[in-house]
Amino acid sequence: MPVRTVDSVDVNADVTVSDPAKMRSGAGYLCKLDCPHLQFPKMAIPWSIGVKSGLHGGPPNCKLALKFNAFKDDLTKSHKDLADFLDNLDELAMAYIMENKKVLFQKPKSDQVIRETFTRSIKEDINMKYTPTVSAKIDFDRRTEPKRTKTMDGDESDLSQQYLMKIGCFTRKGEQLLAEDVLAKDSEVQAVITPRHIWVTTTGMGITYGALRCVVNKRATEDSGFDFDLSAIEDEGLGDGMPED
Repeated sequence: MPVRTVDSVDVNADVTVSDPAKMRSGAGYLCKLDCPHLQFPKMAIPWSIGVKSGLHGGPPNCKLALKFNAFKDDLTKSHKDLADFLDNLDELAMAYIMENKKVLFQKPKSDQVIRETFTRSIKEDINMKYTPTVSAKIDFDRRTEPKRTKTMDGDESDLSQQYLMKIGCFTRKGEQLLAEDVLAKDSEVQAVITPRHIWVTTTGMGITYGALRCVVNKRATEDSGFDFDLSAIEDEGLGDGMPED
């Protein structure tokens, strides 16, 4: 599959959807997307990435989250091109679901309900505190030997000691990097992402993206030696130099 920049891909001309296939779990349907692999612009990582346990005892998962450089009305050109592309892909997906809703749902759903329950590709903070993000799944394998790695902010659901992320990470010169070392909060990457399929269940629907590889433009500075547990430091009040939340 060729890799193309987002602004060179026309959703209506370059993206097709395969017939629905039942999920192995029986929970709904997957509709495969045939789309060029997309070269995203430079984007920062909003939080550290790792393999985590699923919600409510579900299977492990891993996602590469990327944040836009501004809110939607103020995006720079490359980020606006990406936002427009993802919005257009969402529209294509919703139109496909509406056209095939008799196959996809046992009970009829109106077009309005489909729009209301569709999970948009761009996640926006309703409080407008954080700029929007987009996420793509990272494949992973169980390690042959467990490895001790720093957990993400003390997160007990982090399974990085048991699983290894399968995503190529490189410097701008093509030197290979270890994903668990560089996919950290505030690192800046340029990723190759592929839209994999539209997923449809009785409770929701959306698009699943896959993260294939990335160039790391800027690594987060994690070797500062600052390893304090801030929750255990007594508050001396305002004016102590500590930023407020």
